[in-house]
Amino acid sequence: MPLILDGAKRDRNVWIGDINIEGPTVYDSLGANGNDYLKQSIRLLGSYQLSSGFVTGCLAPQSPVHTGPPIPGTTACYSTSYSMYFTPDLADYYRATGDLAFARQEFPIVQRELAWNASRVNSLGLLVTDTSDGQDWDWYDGIKTGAVTEYNALYYLNLIEGAYLARETGQADLATQYTNKAAALRTAINTNLFNSRTGVYDLSDKVRGTVAQDANADAVLFGVAPAGAGPGILAKLKSALWGTHGPRPFTGTGYSTLISPFVSGYELRARLAAGDDTGAMQLLSDVWGQMVTPGPDFTGAMWENLNSDGSIQKGSTSLAHGWSSGPTSALTGYVLGARPVGAGYATWIVQPQPGSLSWTVGQVPTPHGPLAVKWGRASGGEFDVDVTAPDGTSGAIAVPASGPNTAITVNGTTVWDHGTFSAGAGVTSADSDGSYVYLSVSASGDYRVAAR
Repeated sequence: MPLILDGAKRDRNVWIGDINIEGPTVYDSLGANGNDYLKQSIRLLGSYQLSSGFVTGCLAPQSPVHTGPPIPGTTACYSTSYSMYFTPDLADYYRATGDLAFARQEFPIVQRELAWNASRVNSLGLLVTDTSDGQDWDWYDGIKTGAVTEYNALYYLNLIEGAYLARETGQADLATQYTNKAAALRTAINTNLFNSRTGVYDLSDKVRGTVAQDANADAVLFGVAPAGAGPGILAKLKSALWGTHGPRPFTGTGYSTLISPFVSGYELRARLAAGDDTGAMQLLSDVWGQMVTPGPDFTGAMWENLNSDGSIQKGSTSLAHGWSSGPTSALTGYVLGARPVGAGYATWIVQPQPGSLSWTVGQVPTPHGPLAVKWGRASGGEFDVDVTAPDGTSGAIAVPASGPNTAITVNGTTVWDHGTFSAGAGVTSADSDGSYVYLSVSASGDYRVAAR
């Protein structure tokens, strides 16, 4: 059975948390050639759901798919936080592939997982962990108990993605229930776990004042943080955690200073999602630049973690670790700008975030064929983007330009003239938010867009 493992060196197991980074990497680089590795990994892990609803987070690749009823028990390997990656992993797979039959097949597991999560909610509306289920990606830091902010952000993401999968599988009432629970959880997190003194979310209700990279990156990326709060939170992460070779994960004593490319991958996406292109590019260079620089530790792959001085821990550290490949999907989805809107890229958006770059070229494999993008900008502010949309799809091309001050042609036809739209060249509508002009295209084909 095709499966995706965490690394060739160790642990050589199927890890559900790692898949949350590995999956988008595979979808954006291998497409149909790699999709089954994710599908079967998700299927294997979901088959080991316990009667409590907890999804097993780690299995050896030799494990057979469990075909019986849920296995008796409350918790298993690895933790509640890892158990909660099942739902977003399934949602990511469905978004990339459009495999509705598999989403329907696995959705009962999502329902039982979300019921398990709900059973761990306290009187303040926050999910809590204890010594039996409080481990996380940083196993070397030990167990985190109480209402841990990162775990609650993951629970929020579970509810949002659970609602998405419920809608897609035709269960609108259930989608509404999950959406309402997510809104209540978001309020509880912001009321009880945000620290107005530090300007960021606390690590937990038990550990106040510690700045946590994972909790705050997730809060910004997943939409827990209030609108407009992202820049301040990200600025605090930079001032409190960043060093020459990347961020340490936590302030304070008692935590390892190992730099985590896994967690930094979420911060990278959070910065891009918040429009902090400059910070994102610096983070990319600091953490991953040394991995791709020729030298004695170069492997052509991404390292599991690294010391604060940029060196690696000899002996045990994996130097080909999929959980560190976050830049692949981050650069594809934000810098190149190609992302799915409808499942399987039935609809898509191309929305480049140039930052300081002058050009980018790439393509995303989709079930319909490649979605190809090439963009470039001149020193005078002119911006060109070429998009080849695969058959059977439609989407939007977002041009980074001020609507009132820009004229845009598509394949030589003027479709936007300083705020006035004219249909033509396959463009059916257009709108502007002041930073981008959004052109809706109704069919596949080649679109050469020029903004002046």
